[in-house]
Amino acid sequence: MSPRTFELICHNFNVNPKWLESGEYPMFVPSSDKDFLDRLTEEKGLNDMEKALIGSIIDLPRPAREAVIDWAFKLIIAVEAQTTEEEREAQIRELERSISEQQAKLEKLKGETSSYVEDTSTGVG
Repeated sequence: MSPRTFELICHNFNVNPKWLESGEYPMFVPSSDKDFLDRLTEEKGLNDMEKALIGSIIDLPRPAREAVIDWAFKLIIAVEAQTTEEEREAQIRELERSISEQQAKLEKLKGETSSYVEDTSTGVG
C-alpha cells in the first residue's frame, strides 16, 4: 500500500496507524467533535461561520437541538417555496415577453398580407 493510501485510510476512517501496520489494537482512534468538524469543513467547504454554527448546534442539549433542527427545516421549506414562486414568476414574465414578440410579428405579417391583398385587388403590383 502506498504511503498516500495509508494516510487516507487512517485519516478518513479514523483507523489507528499501528493497527494498520501491525494489527495492534485499538483498530480505531477515538475522534473528537473537533476532528469531525474539521473533516466536515474540509469535505463540504464550510466557512468559519458555518463551522461555528454546526458546532454550536451539536453542543446543545438534545431537546434544544431538536427545536433548532425543527425550526431550520421549516425555514428551508419556506425558502424553497419562495424560490419556486420567484422562478415561476420569472417564467411567466418570460412567456409574456415571448407572446408579445410573437403578437407583434403576427400583426406585422397581417399588415403585409393586407397590403399585398389590396395591391392585387386594385391591379397594383
